[in-house]
Amino acid sequence: MPEAVDNVRNRLFPEKSKSYRAGKILWIVRQYIKYALLAAIHGYAVGPRDKGSFKLVVKYWEYVPWHLRRKLTFSAKASGYEFRLVLDSIILKKHNYYFNPASKWKKMIGELIETDEVYKLIPEQ
Repeated sequence: MPEAVDNVRNRLFPEKSKSYRAGKILWIVRQYIKYALLAAIHGYAVGPRDKGSFKLVVKYWEYVPWHLRRKLTFSAKASGYEFRLVLDSIILKKHNYYFNPASKWKKMIGELIETDEVYKLIPEQ
């Protein structure tokens, strides 16, 4: 993340004298990531399709093993449904990389699926 912010800062402000707003770039990048993940949590695919996009995946479990109940994110309202934020990318699949969001994003998913909004996220099939 720091390298990406430096690249953005150097591209926007190529001269030696930095603008007084150059320090805000890290905040802007973090806000972009935050709102992109919030959109993904609410069911929208976010990101370019050719490079990969964030999606909220819903999976139904008929029986949930005890050791997975604390590890995975399940809804108390819609019992048996697991909600997972994934990054669907051909490049990451090629290198067997698994995207695991930070605990605060899992907490945001948990807060959403404990409301009545969870029924909108479950597909009709």
